Amino acid sequence: MTDLEILKKILNQETEAEKRYIEQINKIRTPIIRKVLKDIRLEEYRHKRELIVILKNMEDHFDDKPYAEVEKIMPEEPGSEDFRLVQALLELDKEKEAEAATLYLESSEKAEDPKLRDLFLEFLNQEKAHEKKIKTLIDQLNLFNR
Repeated sequence: MTDLEILKKILNQETEAEKRYIEQINKIRTPIIRKVLKDIRLEEYRHKRELIVILKNMEDHFDDKPYAEVEKIMPEEPGSEDFRLVQALLELDKEKEAEAATLYLESSEKAEDPKLRDLFLEFLNQEKAHEKKIKTLIDQLNLFNR
């Protein structure tokens, strides 16, 4: 797999992560959970933008339009929360962040460009931090629902 192919694969993964977080933010009403997910979503967005810049430098006709369209984050709505749904969404997020960390580790090992290897290792550490934040939210929900 070439560096270009690795970058495109990772860009797709980051785009899907950003979309997933926006969908979840729009479903969840609890302010602290929304804030953590918004922060993680913003980091996923930054990863995506950085990857697009690199891809545009590598490929003259790289089209970033498919990666630009994402749903809007809706304002918080009052109401009760289905914490079983929230827990299921967070469990999915934790799993996806672990998958992303694995992808970055594997990509850092396959990348030919040392700068890309370093970038992938930086993103790996950020994905691990996301996983840890999500695990903390899950643990807090478990304490709350005892």
